[in-house]
Amino acid sequence: MHILAKVAGGEVDEHYDVLQAFFAEGADGSGLVMTFQRQLSADEPWNGDPSTDDYFNNSYCITLGSEVTIYGGLEQVSFVDSQGCFYFSDHAAADLGTGRQLVVNFEVSGQDLQLFQQFLREAVTWGVPSQIPQLDGLAFESSIMEVSNTQPNEPEEGIKARNHRGGYPKLEFLSQEQLVPEGGTPPDDVAGSSEPSLEDIEYLSNLTPSQQKICDSLRGLGWINTDICNFLIQLENKREHTRAELRMKGQSETDIQKLEDICKTDMTDFSHLLRSGANRALEEYQTELYLLHENKRQRRIMLNEE
Repeated sequence: MHILAKVAGGEVDEHYDVLQAFFAEGADGSGLVMTFQRQLSADEPWNGDPSTDDYFNNSYCITLGSEVTIYGGLEQVSFVDSQGCFYFSDHAAADLGTGRQLVVNFEVSGQDLQLFQQFLREAVTWGVPSQIPQLDGLAFESSIMEVSNTQPNEPEEGIKARNHRGGYPKLEFLSQEQLVPEGGTPPDDVAGSSEPSLEDIEYLSNLTPSQQKICDSLRGLGWINTDICNFLIQLENKREHTRAELRMKGQSETDIQKLEDICKTDMTDFSHLLRSGANRALEEYQTELYLLHENKRQRRIMLNEE
C-alpha cells in the first residue's frame, strides 16, 4: 500500500496520560489516519515479563481513527528523506487492512516530519521487546521524555476534531486559524447547531437510567442534545464491541451484564468536558481523548486485560 500524507506530528497529553505520533492522508482528515500511542506515565524502561504475549498495557498501540486498535505488531520503520516504509506483522496487517508494507510519502514541513519521527520513536520503543520495531533513518535519537512538559497539548499547526456523527468518528485536522479565528468566534463549520433533529429527540426519549444520568450531567456542562447523542452512541458502540468479544469467549449474558454494571457505576470523571463554544474543535478533541481513555478502562474491567 502506498499513500501520500499531508499531515503529521506528535503530542503529549498529560490529562489523558498519552504520548502519540500520527499522520493523515488528507489535510482535512480524509483517507487513512494512523496513530502510534503509548502510556505517558508508564515505567521507563518497561519492566514487565519479556516472554509475555499479552500486549495490552505491555506495548504501544496503533489505531486507525477510532475504528481499529491493535497492540504491538510494527516490525520495522525505515525513512529515506521524506518517505517512510512501515512493515507490519501478518496479524497487524490483517487487522489494519494495510498489507504487510505501508509506504508513506510525507508532504509536510521538515519540522512536522521531525516531530512525527521523534514521537514515533518514543511511542514504539517501549514495551515487550518482541514488539519493538527496527528503526532506520529517523531524525531523532534522543528522548523527548525529559522535556515532555514543554510540549503543547495540541499539535503546533492544527488539532484533531471529530467531523461526522454516529458510529466511529473520523478525525478532521483544523488549522490554528480555523480553531481560533480573529475575534475569537468559532467558524460556522466548526460550531454545532443547537437545534436537535427528530432523530436526536427520539434517541434521547428512550435512554436507560444510566444513560439518562450521563445526559443530565452533560447538559449541566453546557452540552447540546446533538452532542449528547454523539457521546452516548460512541460509548454504546465501543461497549457493544466488547460485549461481542465476551460472547465469543463463551461468557454468559448474566456475567456480561454484571461486568457492564461495574463499568457504569465507576465511569471516569468527565466534569472537565465543559462546553462554552469558545473553541469547539478543542472541546471535541478533549471529548475524543476521554472516550478513548474510558473505552480502555472498560476493556480492562470486562476483558480482564490488565
